[in-house]
Amino acid sequence: MNDLNNLIWQIERIIDTANILNTQPNNNTMSAGERIAAAFVLDEPGLLPDSFSMIDAFNYLTPTWQTYITEIRRHHMHLIK
Repeated sequence: MNDLNNLIWQIERIIDTANILNTQPNNNTMSAGERIAAAFVLDEPGLLPDSFSMIDAFNYLTPTWQTYITEIRRHHMHLIK
């Protein structure tokens, strides 16, 4: 069974975005929030949208999405390719 089937859609989307950015760092098909969250999950500030500093990017996310980043980093990094 795919581990993604048990995750809420937002966490699944962040993981999918992180996987896309791992292979296509210049891909701009995702929302700013998805890209920011994935950049934090991957610990890659170079993946943030051009106009965002690290602190601006973190503050752009809702507290819920900030929690999703922590959840992924603690429990779901095995799903990042």
